[in-house]
Amino acid sequence: MLHPAIEVRSKGAIHGNGLFANRLIRKGELVWELDEPTYSWKEIEKWDKERRKAFDWYGFQCGIDRYSLPEGLSKDMNHSCDPNTWGASSDSIFARWDIHTNEEVTYDYSSWDIDLVFDMECHCGSTNCRERITNRDYMNPEWQKQYGLNLPPHVLAAIEIKDGHGSIRADCHDTFEKR
Repeated sequence: MLHPAIEVRSKGAIHGNGLFANRLIRKGELVWELDEPTYSWKEIEKWDKERRKAFDWYGFQCGIDRYSLPEGLSKDMNHSCDPNTWGASSDSIFARWDIHTNEEVTYDYSSWDIDLVFDMECHCGSTNCRERITNRDYMNPEWQKQYGLNLPPHVLAAIEIKDGHGSIRADCHDTFEKR
């Protein structure tokens, strides 16, 4: 479920289509809530080639061995290295600061996808653009500082495991380029 003030546009988007606020969304407001089915990796591996291709493009991680393939408007939310939303649970994203009318609504792909292996060039245009984003960005202390505790539980748990044991085990799935 997307905030009612969000619409899809192609003009002015970071890449392809993007989500834009058509009125002010206040800091702390719920921007997105998961309302689509979730799947285990074993379930996804059984999908046909066409559905798997859609997952490789739009799918995301929403927990430990939990993934979703959005089919509604939320699939068009683009990445930013300095996003105006962030997560505090496995199924919702909140406004990080006021999102103004006509501003693109973004999130950091690396703040959710840690087991889905990906490596992509970034052209988000933010002043702190990392230029390349991966599923391992959560391991960077500077990246962690940017988000604090405003991350889904599976990412916070991965950071804790990494910090407590020096490494983290992540299943290696097929590498793909998101959007």
